Amino acid sequence: AAAFGGHTDWRLPNVKELLSIVNYQNFNPMVSPAFNTACAASSTVTSGSCTAPAASGYWTSSSFVYNPALAWFVNFGNGGVGAGYKYNHGSVRAVRGGL
Repeated sequence: AAAFGGHTDWRLPNVKELLSIVNYQNFNPMVSPAFNTACAASSTVTSGSCTAPAASGYWTSSSFVYNPALAWFVNFGNGGVGAGYKYNHGSVRAVRGGL
């Protein structure tokens, strides 16, 4: 419920939304420069976008259909998709707006 960057409507993207920013022409992280502009400590939500390279994965809101205890994640180190237990640690990339 807290405001982040002046907004309160943040959510996790679904797996298709998160995969839409994968750019296989780039490497580690496999995203376009617009999604990896300033990974400096001085960056803020309004002054930069940072994508961690080779992270364990960025979580999505999409559950794994055969086991709802799992959720899909996207790895921007290799552009891959996987599923992991929801209680595991991982990075998130919040989005705003409807589906």
